[in-house]
Amino acid sequence: MVSKFIAEKGKLIIDSGPSINFIDSGQIIFCEQRGEELVFCMADNSSLTVHFGIHELSELLENSSFVRIGKAFVINLKYLEHIPDPASGYIEMAGGHRVPVTGTFKKMIFEGFKKMENS
Repeated sequence: MVSKFIAEKGKLIIDSGPSINFIDSGQIIFCEQRGEELVFCMADNSSLTVHFGIHELSELLENSSFVRIGKAFVINLKYLEHIPDPASGYIEMAGGHRVPVTGTFKKMIFEGFKKMENS
């Protein structure tokens, strides 16, 4: 299985076995691992489900605006809208999406912003 992220074109190419998906990375709000499937939540309110691991996705998107927060989520920092009180247990993304977070999420988010600045 060969997958790649073409940064110059903003395309994520995922070979998930029987199919190959070409995804505009700029339209991804977040991704969630659900069992053996990875669900992409898109800015146009659509979603795409592929047979792919979040660990592999994190590696593909390592030097971009994406950051992995927790075991099951990768978010696009460009769509992060609000970080409420940490006790709430979630962050707010564009489109009213709430993503659950763990205690170390703020550190990961700020490290992601620093990485974006240096790219």
